[in-house]
Parts: sequence; structure tokens; C-alpha cells
Amino acid sequence: MADATTGLTADGTWQLGVRRTIPLDLPGAWALITSEPVMLEMFRAPGFALEPGGHATADDGGELRVRSLTPRSVVRIAWSRPSWTRPSTVQIRLLPAATGTTVAFHQEGLPDQETRETLLRHWTEVATRLVELTTA
Repeated sequence: MADATTGLTADGTWQLGVRRTIPLDLPGAWALITSEPVMLEMFRAPGFALEPGGHATADDGGELRVRSLTPRSVVRIAWSRPSWTRPSTVQIRLLPAATGTTVAFHQEGLPDQETRETLLRHWTEVATRLVELTTA
């Protein structure tokens, strides 16, 4: 297990990062992560789409809003939950790799270490699922 300060930022919030390389080109990887089943797995927010102005309410009452978007490259999402005092930022980047595309998840502005650990598990599961979907 990581030491107690892994992920702690200078402003007292928490962050995390998860990366996996999948055997798809950038357009294919973008199509996969923006597909309805993958979006539901990532955010549990029916109808949420990675598009300019996209917003939705998640199953847990959290709110999601696309802050910025460069198709096939990067999207930044404001994600708030009812128990959080401020939104977190989720960034999903697609990076060309020798064997396909690296999908990188980064989340910052998390309120505490427990939330970080929970969401680290979540994004790790999502990343693992992307690999499974593209290598099956």
C-alpha cells in the first residue's frame, strides 16, 4: 500500500492517476470511451455524453459537467457529489502509443484520502475493463 501522503497535494486536496494502453488507434479509443456502456461504467450517469456542454446527474446524486473538450485528445469534467464541498476535476487523455493508445485518467480536488482510495479503485477497474474490451 502507498504511504499516507501519496496523492496529497499542496492545497490539502487529493489526486490520483491511472493509465492503460489499449490496442486501438486514437479514433477507435475515442469511440470506445465515449460509447454509452463505457460512459455508464465510468460515471453511472445515464445520458451523460463527452461533448461540449454535456452534463448529467449520476446515480449517487452527483453532478457532472464537461468543462473542456478536444475530441480524440482530452476532456475535463467537473464532478461533484452531494457530500463534497467543491467539485473535483476528472481529466481523460488519449495519448498515441507504440501499441495503440494510452488512456490516462487523472482526478484532482478530492476531499480526503478515503475518497481517493475509492476512486483509485474505480478508475483502475474502468481501465482494466477497457483493456478487456479491446483484447477479448
